[in-house]
Amino acid sequence: MDINGSVGSSGPRAGRSPPSPGLRGIASRAAAALLALALLSPGLARGAVRPFVDFEAGPAFPGYNDVRIPGDGGTTFSLTEQLHAPVTPYFRVRAGIRVGRNEIFAFFGPLTLRSTGTVPYDVRFVNAVFPANAFLVGSYTFDSYRLTYRFYIVDSADWQVAVGASAKIREAAISLSGAGQYQVKSDTGFVPLLSFKVAWRFAGDFGLLLDGDALAAPQGRAEDVFLGLTYRFSDPIGGRIGYRILEGGADNSNVYGFALVHFLAVGLDVTL
Repeated sequence: MDINGSVGSSGPRAGRSPPSPGLRGIASRAAAALLALALLSPGLARGAVRPFVDFEAGPAFPGYNDVRIPGDGGTTFSLTEQLHAPVTPYFRVRAGIRVGRNEIFAFFGPLTLRSTGTVPYDVRFVNAVFPANAFLVGSYTFDSYRLTYRFYIVDSADWQVAVGASAKIREAAISLSGAGQYQVKSDTGFVPLLSFKVAWRFAGDFGLLLDGDALAAPQGRAEDVFLGLTYRFSDPIGGRIGYRILEGGADNSNVYGFALVHFLAVGLDVTL
């Protein structure tokens, strides 16, 4: 969950920067590697194909969101402590197939948090200085696209344990406006993640689920993890409710930014 500063823009008409050809090549190779891994996995050709869709929604509660852009020379301020960021509805969706012990799915999760308020000191952000106590409007966008492959190392009636990897493209942007000025820092980047799932059906149709993607590196970190209660309404239909955490950021010369978002998550999955 970061804006790494490799691509950015600012100014009155600034917008998002398109992915570079090199980035598209990395993403394409990662997706191809995941597909090849799935196709070469044991049991894929023998198992029955079971398509599925999964939808999740609920309220997003902003936690910390500390920003300094540029990372060297900008002013550190908070989009959630100095400015006010209200609770915001969110949704995410994924669709894929399960074949034997193999699972591959695509995921889309948009997220935009808005903030308003004042900062009691001058804020240098991107290429402008916003004066102290000016009314500011901030926006934090973090849209995620992922292709994930998992292999079930345990797959019984009561327990499921799966591990794998996700190829993630994230489109991120932080903007600030006020005092007649508008600045934005945007970035599109590729992020590889480790993927995991642990499910335990402890009482009939009731179960517990730990599911997520995460990775930490010197350039930054990202975690997107759910923990909650599940219930099987029928063989093809299941539901869940629980807590999701989205956290991460980066610290470099272009961008300093770390954010935490809490979610009350309600989900429904259907196997077709």
